[in-house]
Amino acid sequence: MRPFLIAGIPIIALAAILFFAPPSLLGLIPESVLPVEDLSFERVILKPDSIHIEVFNGGPSELRISQILINDALYGGYIEPDTTIPRFGRAEITVAYTWVEAEPVNIVLISTNAIKFEHEIEAAVATPVIGAPQIATLAMMGVYVGVIPVFLGLLWLPLIRKVAEQWKLFFLSLTVGFLVFIGVDTILEAIENSLLVPSAFQGPAILIFVAALTFLGLQFVSERGKSIQTPDGKGLMKLAYMIALGIGLHNVGEGLAIGSAYALGEVALGTFLIIGFTVHNLTEGVAIVSPIAKRKVMIKHLFFLGMLAGAPTIGGSIIGGFAFTPLLATIFLAVAAGAVIQVVFQVGKISLLRDNGWTKPLNLSGLVIGLLIMYVTGLFVG
Repeated sequence: MRPFLIAGIPIIALAAILFFAPPSLLGLIPESVLPVEDLSFERVILKPDSIHIEVFNGGPSELRISQILINDALYGGYIEPDTTIPRFGRAEITVAYTWVEAEPVNIVLISTNAIKFEHEIEAAVATPVIGAPQIATLAMMGVYVGVIPVFLGLLWLPLIRKVAEQWKLFFLSLTVGFLVFIGVDTILEAIENSLLVPSAFQGPAILIFVAALTFLGLQFVSERGKSIQTPDGKGLMKLAYMIALGIGLHNVGEGLAIGSAYALGEVALGTFLIIGFTVHNLTEGVAIVSPIAKRKVMIKHLFFLGMLAGAPTIGGSIIGGFAFTPLLATIFLAVAAGAVIQVVFQVGKISLLRDNGWTKPLNLSGLVIGLLIMYVTGLFVG
């Protein structure tokens, strides 16, 4: 008990200093001339003849909305629960406005302090409502983008099995290249979304914390958990499942992006786009089966591996279509980033970090080729 009392002394002393500080000392800090306000657009819903705007006040004080501009024209609106939004408060603004499909919509909210908050919709389209047809559409998008490519990639298992034994580490290094590209891409997407999170929530800090927690949690499970044994007892099946898990978490973020883009009308559901995502994600199946290419694998394991990696895209697409927010996307992408980094570490220990693997041309070429394949197939999507 005594150590805890000693540890509390600095905290008590600091509180006393701040409480009894003379006004003259506190007055040395000049007050800001400009008010500090931060209003974030969480979601904009387009309905026939109306626009519904959901906003969040992440600033240090309450904020009052005085004007609403849509495409440079002044409009009246109904604000719930009130025009004054407290700190950490939310409000929904309903504006009667006849928008034109596929035309841009620019929304500007102006506070009583004449500070503008802007949101632009590049191409207006009715926001999907939750219903069986819409859910089915988003689910099918997830199947096409995530499930089908992964299972097609698993079909390369017999081919990888037939290569010489010395090529095993090459395919593991190829897997590292795939995963490094996926990890970097996930981190960049997470950073982009974290900057859109209301400043009060500190999006970049959430990204770092969640990614680190995910990495450490998976590392703990990896070290403490029981391996899923293969016939030779080396536990490579466990590694395959971890790779599938990391890819699956990444595909949740991919699904979020697809679903939200669909909801905003920014994705053309054409054959080229579907083929592009399929080609890009085809390599994920290769990454999953590389560790177990020389082992006897039951069909049920291949099914579970494929679903673990591909099915999360379905859930991500549905969430992105109906409940997308930058905060939610940041959390999902941070989890994916931490998971992919942990898997890269595990696979790298086998292929590149053991017996000076970096110095072996075959391993290094696998890493480089993996990065190059992911970049080239990514061009089909972008």
